[in-house]
Parts: sequence; C-alpha cells; structure tokens
Amino acid sequence: MRGEFLSPFPYLFRLTLDDLCISLMAPFIRLNPPFAGMPRSPLLHCFLREYGSDTKLRKNAFFVVSEKRFRPMAGTLITFEGIEGAGKSTQIELLATRLKERGIPVLCTREPGGTQFGEKIRDLVLNLTHEAIPPIVELFLMEAARGQHVTARIIPALKKGRVVLCDRFTDSTLVYQGDGRGLDWKMIEEMNQVAAQGLQPDLTILLDLDVTTGLERAAQRSVHGLSLEHPSQANGEASRFDLEEIDFHERVRTGFLKIAKNDPDRVRVVSSAGTPKEVHERIWRALEKRLSRS
Repeated sequence: MRGEFLSPFPYLFRLTLDDLCISLMAPFIRLNPPFAGMPRSPLLHCFLREYGSDTKLRKNAFFVVSEKRFRPMAGTLITFEGIEGAGKSTQIELLATRLKERGIPVLCTREPGGTQFGEKIRDLVLNLTHEAIPPIVELFLMEAARGQHVTARIIPALKKGRVVLCDRFTDSTLVYQGDGRGLDWKMIEEMNQVAAQGLQPDLTILLDLDVTTGLERAAQRSVHGLSLEHPSQANGEASRFDLEEIDFHERVRTGFLKIAKNDPDRVRVVSSAGTPKEVHERIWRALEKRLSRS
C-alpha cells in the first residue's frame, strides 16, 4: 500500500510514512524520532512529495507509539455505548478535546442522527409528541438513518484520515431493539451489516452504570436541559427510552455486557460512576491498555 508502513507483527503498531521517514533518516538529517510539531527537513519534503503521506484503513492496527505518548491512528472508528444516563456525550466531548490537543483530526457524531436525514428520523423515533411506533418500524427507521449516516459522514471521514467518535452504533440496535423490544438478534445483525456496509468499530467504549443511577441522571438531564454545541451531545429532552420501565433498561444493560463478554478485544467496559473527569481518565487508561495488549 502506497504511503503506509506496518509493523511485521500483526495487530501491533502502525506507522505513517512521516513517522517512519523521520526515524530512518534521522542520522542523515539530524532529527530525532517523531514528536508533535517537529519541523520537516527539505529532504523529507522531497521524499513525501514523491511517495505521498496518505494513510489507509487497516482493521485492528490503529495506534502509533512514540516514547511515552500514544495516539489513535487516523481512519479509526471508536464507538461509545451504554444505558440512558451513562454519560456518553460528555465523554465523547472530553476525549475529542484531548485528541485535538494532540493534533489528531476528529469527527464527533451520533446515532440515530449525524445527518440532516438522520436527525429527522431521530426526532420521529425519540420525540414523545409523535405517535407510538411498533418495534419493527423502529428498527427499520434506525437502520435507514444508519445507512445514510455511514455513507454520508462516517466513511468519508475515515477516508480523510479522521478519528470518528460515534455516540451509539450497531451494538445499541442489538440491545435496544433486540433485548429491549424483543426482536430477533440474527435479523438485527443482518440488517446492521447491510446498513453499515460491513463497517465495524475498531474500538467500543461501553460505559457501564447501574440502571437506577443512569435513569436518575437522564431525568435530571431532561429537567434541566443541556445547551451543548458539541454535535454528538444530547439535547436535554426526555426520549421514549427514558420513560421505559426499569426492566427494559435492565435488559439493555445485560445485553451490552453480553456483547462485551463475547467480543472482549473490541469492547472495553468502563465504569461510568464518579465525576466526568474520573470517567475520562478511565477511558484514557482503557485506550492505553488496548494499545499494550495489541
């Protein structure tokens, strides 16, 4: 692949052309291994003009290491999952800020939503002022929104080399419409596959919280409302899911934990108890742990 170098060991570290060239040419151009903001030499500029510095998508190989710092590679899909009130939107904002401070391009988005079409479907599904819809219709609407979202926003962002932080993805459909509503898992998996065009998250952060605390947080959010500019944030409104019986939310939580148990390489369970800063540090450590075990 032009413009991309990979470690000979699978699932280890992926290097951009810039990183590798600087390291290999250091003895000749008097540069140390790559650090953020390092100036490029004329020789390196010539090399990059000849061979390009674009990166390609590669599943499960999305971290770069340099000394004690680490950063997710561009072209990475990280999803956030959890019950109502788990704090996904807040944690996406905190992680996005931290990544941007390190010069990493980030796209924050959400499901259902993320596009003009998807946001209208979100309103139809979640807004309490609309008529109730049966579970199968809810599922079709979710998948329609996802199809547009993946095509119009996620895939283009990944091709541009961005880290995509998505508030909910296919796992939520499995547990909400599957475990929660009682629809068939296999059918949902097949529909997820079609709508997402086979796209799978590189990493999923599952924010786990007991249901009672989560619903209390969600109720507080809907009472006070949130005025947040971040595109993946909640709007502060109560949704249909907020008002479901507690047994529904217990099934959803159990479903998420089942997915994490069955796919531990992809899903990292992070406790959502505590302050937003404490939870953010747990997420950051989970990213580091994923790196060390890759």
